[in-house]
Amino acid sequence: MQITPSLKLAFPIRFGDVQRPDPADSTKTVTLSEPLVWAYHTPISTEVFRANYRIIAATKAALFAKGRAFVAVAGSSIAALTLSDAARADAAELGIEDASSSFLAELKRLTLILAPSKDGFEQVPVDVALSRNVIDSDDWGEAESAIVFFTSVYALERRANRQTMGTSLALMIGGSMTLLGPTEYLASLQTSTAPETSDKPTQ
Repeated sequence: MQITPSLKLAFPIRFGDVQRPDPADSTKTVTLSEPLVWAYHTPISTEVFRANYRIIAATKAALFAKGRAFVAVAGSSIAALTLSDAARADAAELGIEDASSSFLAELKRLTLILAPSKDGFEQVPVDVALSRNVIDSDDWGEAESAIVFFTSVYALERRANRQTMGTSLALMIGGSMTLLGPTEYLASLQTSTAPETSDKPTQ
């Protein structure tokens, strides 16, 4: 069982230059920077939350300790590092193994990369996207931290408030919550993406 099974998180993780019609002159085009590669993430299950609630809660507490303004500016950038600190402290206090690696591996497993292909878009696991240079380690590092940030707040929210909170969190990282499955979400991207781009995602 997932915490909120129907809602998924989708947000851009790589941008590229796209040619669009010039609204001031239909005979010309303008170059705009638009999302080309997306992360599509399924929230953690209740079982995963129960196994990791201490480090999830400690991560949220550490992020919010300096106030909401700090969270808005830096939260998604430092969340993964904050989680690692929380997991080390938890392991030292309880004399157990550091759980951060297994938890981050689960977040990766729950994430698909939606990337341009010759047929439009394709959905691939994170490790496949990395091996193909669809994204690089810096791209995934930023996406991973954003997912940790989202999870540390969303998973602790009351069920009745999760949709509202999830939407706010998604907006903070430039994304959205969606009811669409990955195939349907890909179709929505295809209908909103121009067929011609000036270049491919930077390798």
